[in-house]
Amino acid sequence: MAAKKAEQKQTATLDQLKKKQRKTKELEITVEGDDGDPSTVTMVFQAISGYQFDQLKKDCKPTQEDKKAGLDYNAEKFAPKLIAATCIEPEMTEEDAQEIWESDEWNRGERMQLFMAAMEVCTSGLNVPFKSNG
Repeated sequence: MAAKKAEQKQTATLDQLKKKQRKTKELEITVEGDDGDPSTVTMVFQAISGYQFDQLKKDCKPTQEDKKAGLDYNAEKFAPKLIAATCIEPEMTEEDAQEIWESDEWNRGERMQLFMAAMEVCTSGLNVPFKSNG
């Protein structure tokens, strides 16, 4: 049996932590190209700060239906706001994101792809190893 090479762990410096870059995520979607044929394009999402994320949620108070679904925000208001705040390519305003969110051309799954990309860059990173003691 080959011996496993021990992993070397580096201890972070304060300077490294202060210079940490925001997370980004690329999302490929299919749209109609200039020639009318389907074309794959890339959108880029970048995380906002935890404070900004919490403030957006606070500004989108949940309805009774949202609360029943276990949400602590109004999904119809929060999703377009978060998409606009995190989508950096192409840049879009809240009005642009709201227009896409309400468009008949985007089905529920496609809209959720945008929302989940925005959520992922803002909330990923928690890595809790669950181990069984049994």
